[in-house]
Amino acid sequence: EQYQRALLDNFPCAVWLKDTESRFLAVNQGFVQLFGQHNADELIGKNDFDIAPADLAEGYRADDRAVLASGKKKSVEEEIIDADGTRKWFETYKAPVFDATGNVVGSVGFARDITERRAAALALEEMSAALVTSRELLQQVIDTAPIRVFWKNRDCRYLGCNPIFARDAGKNAPSELIGQDDYAMGWAEQADLYRADDQQVMESGQARLDFEEPQTTPDGHTLWLRTSKVPLRDASGTVI
Repeated sequence: EQYQRALLDNFPCAVWLKDTESRFLAVNQGFVQLFGQHNADELIGKNDFDIAPADLAEGYRADDRAVLASGKKKSVEEEIIDADGTRKWFETYKAPVFDATGNVVGSVGFARDITERRAAALALEEMSAALVTSRELLQQVIDTAPIRVFWKNRDCRYLGCNPIFARDAGKNAPSELIGQDDYAMGWAEQADLYRADDQQVMESGQARLDFEEPQTTPDGHTLWLRTSKVPLRDASGTVI
């Protein structure tokens, strides 16, 4: 019993044993500290309604009943109010206890504090949502800008563009240009000119601004454009 007590009390989580009426039969030191009791004996014979608010206690008891009725293990994330009155999130694992004849005679539980992990996950979700909103806003700005916008990879193939640029190319949507190069466009006769400009910007890492160039439309007409090209870089500063 001393060895078992030493093992349980040094477990890095709260541990408890209950009977079929959800009364505590044994708890470890982690459980005692969590609920602010002086020692384990104070908890023996009590139930969750004696140490937790009714709304939380009802949830704990429902889990106990499910484990006792099914004879199967159960893992959940649930709120627990600690000794300071702070609501925290715990990962709780509950399992049935059987006697020698295979009858369920109680349940054992383990609870590990995951408040920081859950807060970090929530913060990440909020950040992801903010990034999605920011990206959607940026896309809206690009799509409604009264100028033609496009971006290419190092092979001078289109990665994207805005709708007005796609219309110039005789396409129904920007997605139809992705993966294509200028030789596949209506302005193929200017493809060498555009590629030379692209490569100069990418190799030098310097922008080329406000220069005039022609562009043949799908119906054979010629547009004159004032173009600016700038290198696109990744987080490390490499031109991509």
